[in-house]
Amino acid sequence: MSSAVPGFDWSNPSNEPLSNGPIRVVTGPVQAKFALDSDRWEMEYLFPFPFHAVDPSPWQPLDFEWNGTPVTLYRPVPTFGHQVATGQSGNEAFDAYCTMIRVACPNSAALNPNEGWRIALRLLEWIRIKCRHYWLLHGINGFGAAYRGTLFTRQGHQITQQNLAMYGPNVIVNPLTREIWETLAKEMEEGSETPIEDALYCDALLSIVAGNLTKALLEAGVAAEVALTRLLVDVATSSPSTPGKKSFLRDQGDRNSFAKKLTQWTRTLNLDPIDVFTAPNAPPDWLTKVKDLYQLRNGVAHGSSRGSADYLEVVRHMFAANALLEYVRVQRLKLGLKTYTMPAATTPAEQIRLCHNAHLSASSNILNGMLVPQS
Repeated sequence: MSSAVPGFDWSNPSNEPLSNGPIRVVTGPVQAKFALDSDRWEMEYLFPFPFHAVDPSPWQPLDFEWNGTPVTLYRPVPTFGHQVATGQSGNEAFDAYCTMIRVACPNSAALNPNEGWRIALRLLEWIRIKCRHYWLLHGINGFGAAYRGTLFTRQGHQITQQNLAMYGPNVIVNPLTREIWETLAKEMEEGSETPIEDALYCDALLSIVAGNLTKALLEAGVAAEVALTRLLVDVATSSPSTPGKKSFLRDQGDRNSFAKKLTQWTRTLNLDPIDVFTAPNAPPDWLTKVKDLYQLRNGVAHGSSRGSADYLEVVRHMFAANALLEYVRVQRLKLGLKTYTMPAATTPAEQIRLCHNAHLSASSNILNGMLVPQS
């Protein structure tokens, strides 16, 4: 159950709270209601955001070793809770998105709950990167309705009630598939860190849905530069050494302008010609858009760009950044450089279906009624 700390004084600097919200009080169960089907340690974690997978068939759990400990991760399960608040006068149930993740290991190697939590957290980080499920670990923006509620009216003794919902601007992405799920064991076992450029790109998608388009441009621009620079540095420092690699290191190519890295250094390091590269859903002029994106990023970062951003232009730049990330990933795969795994013929670039700026409204029938005068 939840309760506020009795008598808590927020103005007292020596009395620091543990949370912005009510403290979760842990109470012991009255009786055991569930029995595991074998001897093992298993922890069930509840995370306060949605899980996006629509395949109803059973999935095999992930089995891997985490710092030498055999670990099993079961497919996350979406749950939906319902509650009625005191004084609630409408009949619309509250959204209560929750994702349940279960972590198991042998009793002989039992983890403590905090260790299991870190494993579940890393799983969600990788799902966010591979599937572009940008809301994971960051809330529900882009998943649920922008608002839901009830409209009440009264005119004399005539009353009405109507339920309403609105879905605002959104970035639509494909669900997690069984095939992507099965690739996650490799990153989990290796303890791989999620690439910062992909995380920044997901942050940009989140900012679009949150309505902060200028912030989205900044994050997408930084993601593009980080991805390209890391690729060039990794290529230049790999074996065997070549005149082009020596030139990049000698001239500190990683400190050059974004445009020079994009055109000159990709050519000098013998990467695939970037001007003919194509990616899923990329605009034909994506390379030009990427260059423009970085200029916009500079304008935002240095304060020379002011005013509101145009939604369609932001989306075009977002798909251009998506194409650059795909170019970087393809080069890494061809050269045997470190990158994360995806199923055959599947790319993270294809996870994004569309961005829309619509405000889609839904409403129920109107319930009419009459107040009965009290005698």
